[in-house]
Amino acid sequence: MAEERLTFDGSLGGVPKVELLDGGVALLELGPELFPPDRSAGPLTAALTLVAPARALILDLRATGAVPPAPSRTSAPICSTGGRT
Repeated sequence: MAEERLTFDGSLGGVPKVELLDGGVALLELGPELFPPDRSAGPLTAALTLVAPARALILDLRATGAVPPAPSRTSAPICSTGGRT
């Protein structure tokens, strides 16, 4: 339990990085572990509140191991508002 607490604290509850970038873009990094909702609700809520005003969101899942490495350095949007806000 103590080791899990260190991992939780060390990754800020599974949200180690939240950054507001130029142009209304936000970066939200998750990992290295994703914790149960009862433990991660606070950090996730805080992070999502910070990025809510952003016009675009980069969700970085690389540290979770949930996304295989991309074959190139390009990316595509997962979803789009079609120019609507």
